[in-house]
Amino acid sequence: MKKIAGLLFLLGVLGVKLSFAQNIAYIANNEFLEANHTIAICPIGDDASIGTCVQHTDRTFQLPVDVILNDNATVAYVANAFDNTISVCPVDAQGALAPCATFNDPNLLLARSGLRLNADNTLLYVTNYLYSGSISVCPVDNEGNLSACTSYRNQTFNGPAGRMVLDVSGEIAYVPNAHISSISICDTAFSTCKSIRERNLNTPSGLDLDASGRYLYLASNSSSSVLICPSDFRNLAPCAISRGNNTFGYPTFDFGDNVTNLFIRTNNGHGYIPNRGNNTVSVCPIDPATGGLDLCTAYDGGDAFINPTSVWVAEFN
Repeated sequence: MKKIAGLLFLLGVLGVKLSFAQNIAYIANNEFLEANHTIAICPIGDDASIGTCVQHTDRTFQLPVDVILNDNATVAYVANAFDNTISVCPVDAQGALAPCATFNDPNLLLARSGLRLNADNTLLYVTNYLYSGSISVCPVDNEGNLSACTSYRNQTFNGPAGRMVLDVSGEIAYVPNAHISSISICDTAFSTCKSIRERNLNTPSGLDLDASGRYLYLASNSSSSVLICPSDFRNLAPCAISRGNNTFGYPTFDFGDNVTNLFIRTNNGHGYIPNRGNNTVSVCPIDPATGGLDLCTAYDGGDAFINPTSVWVAEFN
């Protein structure tokens, strides 16, 4: 089944028309060599596994650190750490990326960055890590194009790193602060924030919510672990810890020294966590009762991952 899914995916990105639902993962390769400034595009099997990937490059990619797609999976956004730009890439019905346009804005400082769209895909939120840090908010038009961003600062921000996340109401933002190992919990104007710490959180660098919105997942880079926190959306309750153990009890998480833009809110009950430290992506079943991540499997995508820092999963029909 995995071989068949991989073959059909490859035919799709080569332009052969397909007519079935397919989950596809997009992985940002944060590799300094220009030849490896790529996005890996990977088929996901019915069992949630990652098949053999295709590396995609574009003249606009400059040290990609994050990649996300809009809800319709028609536009991809790539954060480029080297030149502080965002690549805006049309996506066809088979999941392939067309040539990208470059979006520049003086407010963007994309080293260790993360991207996040709001629920109706009209605003793009960008974490700016450098200096004390800020959040840039960029309007998105009906075609997916970006326009001039507005940046917001708050005294609780200190090195925002990786993807922030909005709660299910879209009214509360969680921002990871790598410098002081805290989470800022804010209104979406970022005027009122409070700083929360959790004793096991070390250098947070990417957040996500599960599909139900009950659990907040925090990538803790210094310890290569993910904290799983039931949340009342104003406080973090005591958190569980996952190191992505496999069936033999050994950890699969190895985050390295950049960001870990993990993807949890899937339609297949699994989380996808990039491991920059060992060039894999961990695929972990999500326990529906506790939100836990365990019995994980690490995939190398057919050696397509080179310092992966982010995963995004999209469904194509």
